[in-house]
Amino acid sequence: MHRLIRMVANAAASLVLMGCAERVNAPTAARVPAAPSFEIRDGAHNSGNPHFYFLPPIVASPNATGSFDATQAPSVTVCPLAGSDCGPVVAQFSMTTGTGSAVVRIDAASQLYVVNWQTDQCVTGPCTLPSGNVYRIRVLVASTELGHADVQVVASQQEAKNVNTGEFFPLVDGRTLPVKFRIEQGAVFVAGPSSQPLMIQTPVTAAGSSVQLVIPAGALSQPTGITVLPAMLPSGTSTSALVGGTAYDFGPSGTMFASPVAVMMQYSPAQLPGGMAESTLRLFTLMNGRWFLVPGSRVNTATHMVMGTTSHFSTYGVLASASVSAGDGFSCGVGTSGATACWGDNGVGQLGNGTTGGISATPGVVSAPAGVGFSAVSVGPAHARGRDTAGVRGRGLLLGLEPARRAWQWHEDQQPSADARKRARGRLRHSQHGGKLVAVSMAENSSCATDGTGAVYCWGVDHGSILTTPQPISAPPGVTLFAVSIGGLFLPDSAVACGIAADGTPFCWGANGVGAVGNASSDFIEPAPVPLALPVTDSVFSVVSVGGKDYQFACGVGSRTGTVYCWGGNGTGQLGVGSVGSSSSTPAPIAAPGGVSFASVSAGGFHACAVATTGNVYCWGSNSNGQLGDGTATDSPTPVEVYAPGVSFSAVSAGRYHTCAVANAPPNTAYCWGANSSGQLGNGTTVDQLTPVAVSTIP
Repeated sequence: MHRLIRMVANAAASLVLMGCAERVNAPTAARVPAAPSFEIRDGAHNSGNPHFYFLPPIVASPNATGSFDATQAPSVTVCPLAGSDCGPVVAQFSMTTGTGSAVVRIDAASQLYVVNWQTDQCVTGPCTLPSGNVYRIRVLVASTELGHADVQVVASQQEAKNVNTGEFFPLVDGRTLPVKFRIEQGAVFVAGPSSQPLMIQTPVTAAGSSVQLVIPAGALSQPTGITVLPAMLPSGTSTSALVGGTAYDFGPSGTMFASPVAVMMQYSPAQLPGGMAESTLRLFTLMNGRWFLVPGSRVNTATHMVMGTTSHFSTYGVLASASVSAGDGFSCGVGTSGATACWGDNGVGQLGNGTTGGISATPGVVSAPAGVGFSAVSVGPAHARGRDTAGVRGRGLLLGLEPARRAWQWHEDQQPSADARKRARGRLRHSQHGGKLVAVSMAENSSCATDGTGAVYCWGVDHGSILTTPQPISAPPGVTLFAVSIGGLFLPDSAVACGIAADGTPFCWGANGVGAVGNASSDFIEPAPVPLALPVTDSVFSVVSVGGKDYQFACGVGSRTGTVYCWGGNGTGQLGVGSVGSSSSTPAPIAAPGGVSFASVSAGGFHACAVATTGNVYCWGSNSNGQLGDGTATDSPTPVEVYAPGVSFSAVSAGRYHTCAVANAPPNTAYCWGANSSGQLGNGTTVDQLTPVAVSTIP
C-alpha cells in the first residue's frame, strides 16, 4: 500500500510526506488537499525552544547560530494525535534501542541528530498507518520535550512535498522518513538525583539577560530535562514594569523540588522601564495571567542581579515594584521611583521626615541621608508611644542599598537619655552591624535581620536589657536562614521570630506560651531556632510571617500546595481555622474556600491576610475597624475575600488595625483599608474604610 504523510507546520513551512519513492526531486503541481491546522514547534516555528531545530527534509534549513550540543541523549517518539493530546506511542527511539531496530544517531560532522522512522514498523511490529490519522513526532531529553512536528497520513502518493515551495522529496525506500534535528547549547540541562548542588547557567541573550539556577542536593528524585526559555506571555499580561528580556519559562512547568531552587536572574539596566529605580526590582512569578512577588526576593544593584527561590517551575520575570508595610497608626512604602514615603501618626517621628508630632494623611518622603537609597521598608506594630527604655522603639526600619547595605531606623533614639530621645526623633540612624543585611523585620520593641550568608541578627530588648548592637542568633549547626519575621514585644520572653532555611524548612524561636513557636513543645520559651512540626506534604515553606503583641501567632505558606498554615494564639480567630479561643502549638491549615491556593501571607496585630494565586486577597481574625476589607466590621475566624472589584494584588501587609496591599497594575498603586484615625490609609482622610481605598501616589 502506498501512503502519503502530510506535514503541516505554519504559514512559513508546511510539508507533506508520501509513500513509495519512484519519483526524483522534481517540482510538480500540488496534488493534495488543503493543509489541516497542526504545527511544528522549534526554534524557527511557533516560538519554540530557540536552541532546538528540525532539519530537512521535514523543514527548510533554519538559520541556526548557536553552538551544537553533542552531549545530549535525545529520544524520539511518534504518537497519534487527537486534538492536542497524544495517544499510545506507535514508534519510539533512543540512542540505544528503537522501533524496527532504528536508533537515534549523532552526526558530528553535520552537527545534527538523526533517526530513520520506518513508517511500516510500530512498537507492536509491522503495521499500516491508517489514512487520515495525524501523528506527532516528539523529540525529548530526560522526558522533557524540546519540540514536535505533526504529520498526517492521507491519500496514496509517492513523494514528500513542501506545499509552500512546491518542492518534492522522495521517501527513502518508499517508507522511511529521516527525522533530523539540531540541539544547541542551552536547549536543555539534565539534572537528577545528586549528593552535590547542580548549577545551571544559560547563555546571555541579546537583551543582556541570563539565568542561573542552583538545584540543591536531593531536590530531584529522577533525571529531569530542565529548560529555561524566553517566555511567551499570555495576551493581556501587564509588562509596564517588566525589565526587557527577563521573562523566562522554567520547565517542565509544574516541576516540584524537595528543596527550594536558588534563582539568580541577570538583567541589563538599559532595559529598565522608564522612571523606575533599579533598587525596586524583584523576582516575580506569573500565575493565572498575573504577576506575584516571590517572597524574599531581592536585588543587587552592583551586579545587576535579582535573586530569589522557587520550589516549583513556572514563568518568572524581573519587575519593578512598589512595596508597602502597615504598622500601628502609620504606614510606609517604597515607590518604583525608589523614593521612600510614610504616612499616618508622627507622634515620635515615625514618618522619618525630620519632625515630630501631628499626622499626615498622605504619603510624605522620608528624609534619607545623602547618597542613601532604600529597597524595602518594615514598620513595627507599635503604640503611639512605648516604653522609654526600649532599645528599638518599633517605629520604622529600612534596608538601605548603599554600598554598606546597612539597616536604617527612625523613631526615638536608642539612648536612654530623654534629651537624646528628643533630639533623635524623626532622624535616621543605621544599625551598628559590620556586615551587609539583606532582609529586615521589626516588632514592638525588637528587630531582626539576615545577611547574605544566612546569619540572623536581632537587637532591641532582651530580658529588659537594651541591645543596641545586632546580636547573632545561634541557629542549629548547618542551618542558614534567608528570611526572617518577628512579632510581639521583647525577645525572647514575649516575642517570636521565625525564618526559612535554605532548604525551605521554617524555624521559630522566642515566647511559646500560646504555641507561637509551632514546634508542639510546652516549653514557655525556645531561646534558639527550632523547626516547626509540619505535615510531610508541606514541609517546605515559601514565606513565614509573625504577628500579635501580647499573644503572638504566625502564619506561613506551604510551597508544594499553596496552603496557608497558622499557629499560636487565637483570641480573635486569627488562625483562620473556623474557631476562636483555642491556640495551636503546631501549624494548622486555614479554612480556605475550596480550590483557593495562596502565594503569600502576612500576620498583623489580631488578623492575617493572604494573596491568592488569582490575585484576590483573603483576610481573617479581628475586624474591629474594617481591617478584613470585606465591607463589614464583623470578626471572622475563617478567610473572607477582600472586596476590591477589578483590582488584582501581588503582595499584602497586615498591620495592627489596618491592612495595605500592592496592586498588580499599575505597578505603583497601593491600597489600604481599616483603621484611619491618624491617616494611616494614606487617602487624605481620617475616616475608617471597610474596603480598600487607593493610597495617594507614592513618589
